Amino acid sequence: MDDIVDETIRAVETEAVESEVLNPGGGARISVNEVVRKRIDTLGADDVKVVYEPHKPGEVRDTQADMSKAKKILGYNPKIRMREGL
Repeated sequence: MDDIVDETIRAVETEAVESEVLNPGGGARISVNEVVRKRIDTLGADDVKVVYEPHKPGEVRDTQADMSKAKKILGYNPKIRMREGL
């Protein structure tokens, strides 16, 4: 079962989640550029042209989910690394 599906099922079945906001993820930092490159490779979309624009305030260069609440409430522990999951 995929990690996100597993966490979603756990959240639905856990009363303590009631009004909590949980952030599922793979637990490792990954650059937005790497996510885009992996998606292009996975889809075989070699003809996709990535357009780079100047950095805007608030934009992130890397992403990493804070899963501490999901771990505490649900016992969530991802099994699939982000790079593999993409």
